[in-house]
Amino acid sequence: MGRYDPEAARSFAEKAVSRAINEEHFRRTEIGPLSSLGLGTYLGDLNRETDELMVSAVVRAISEGAVNVVDTAINYRWMASERCVGRGLRALVESGDLNRRSVLICTKAGYISHDPIRGESYEEFVTKRVINAGLAGPEDVVAGIHCIAPKYVEWSVKRSLANMDLETVDVVYLHNVLESQAPVVGRAETMKRIANAFRVLEDLRAEGYICWYGMATWSSLLVPKESEEHLELEEVAEVARSVGGTSNGFKFVQLPLNYAMRGAIELTNQTIQGAELSPVEAARRLGLIVVTSAPLLQGRLLKWAGAVSQRTPGMTTAQTLIQFCRRTQVTTTLVGAKSPDHVKELIELAKVAPSL
Repeated sequence: MGRYDPEAARSFAEKAVSRAINEEHFRRTEIGPLSSLGLGTYLGDLNRETDELMVSAVVRAISEGAVNVVDTAINYRWMASERCVGRGLRALVESGDLNRRSVLICTKAGYISHDPIRGESYEEFVTKRVINAGLAGPEDVVAGIHCIAPKYVEWSVKRSLANMDLETVDVVYLHNVLESQAPVVGRAETMKRIANAFRVLEDLRAEGYICWYGMATWSSLLVPKESEEHLELEEVAEVARSVGGTSNGFKFVQLPLNYAMRGAIELTNQTIQGAELSPVEAARRLGLIVVTSAPLLQGRLLKWAGAVSQRTPGMTTAQTLIQFCRRTQVTTTLVGAKSPDHVKELIELAKVAPSL
């Protein structure tokens, strides 16, 4: 079904705007327009009902022009989320409602995901499909669940492509690497492992399997510099240059941002050429596209009365919380909407300027 293309994305944005989506909703980036809201696929039970909700959410959010960024991971719902993304995309393309090239599809590699369809336990899967298959050694698997050994990363990307029935996945993030690996094997060893993973991602770029790669984080960009799990963006960018040259594919960074977790924009734990910057400022200085997650903190902020001091007129509490993230300098805020009502709220928010 092709790969993301800026001209196709521009056509998508123009069509969306003509159908009442706010023009400012699409951020201008050097790779083309990306929606300020993206569809996340992390949460949900592993059952058919959730599958159908997720497929419908993909179809509706894209067809109504609210998103052209979809985010998933091989381990989300044990590969089921990727398969739902693929089903939704295929339905849109086959109906003629979507040019696949207009949508940025992102996934992640790092956490080992077994495949319940095979009828194996997780432990059997790791032993048989990862260790015995030669994708990684026992020393490469951290805490029994995390691995960025080159052969495993390559397998993971190709498995994701098969799950989504894609020729190319646009972005592959290495998933929570410093958080998972550094406390166990140390920061220096973790950085070596990142370099080796970047090498295979560059090879996958050259072969046309992916377009770009990045780092998806939870806490590593929100901890002090002296922390073992701290991720220094300039250091990671230098690793990418060392393995892929100046035209390397390191282009994206993902981290949480919400009303209660503001470190992405308020902490100054990054250094770029001597300047002390926030993670978002540092990423932008390095030319990275910033994507944020957890605007509702997986729904917990909706239950916390102090999460938002005053609801924006005309918006629900959820929309107000998401709008807090959209007003910042990030490119895309991921929202894990599945139910029809939540998808409707997402679409309605896309009709409002991010700066409102």
